Amino acid sequence: MTPVQADWLSIVFAPIGVIALVTSFFARRSATRRGESMPAWGTAVQGVGMVLVMCVALINMAWGT
Repeated sequence: MTPVQADWLSIVFAPIGVIALVTSFFARRSATRRGESMPAWGTAVQGVGMVLVMCVALINMAWGT
């Protein structure tokens, strides 16, 4: 993988991961206020967000400049 590819993957994965984590945060907070558990889609989105953010971190550690 070239540094350019690592940069592009970071540009694509980072915003999607952050948006997913923010969405799951608000889903958890609103469910907690209602006294319910977090919806299943919120848990899935949180998992996807964490995986994408971790991919960005690993890509930048391995191939970043």
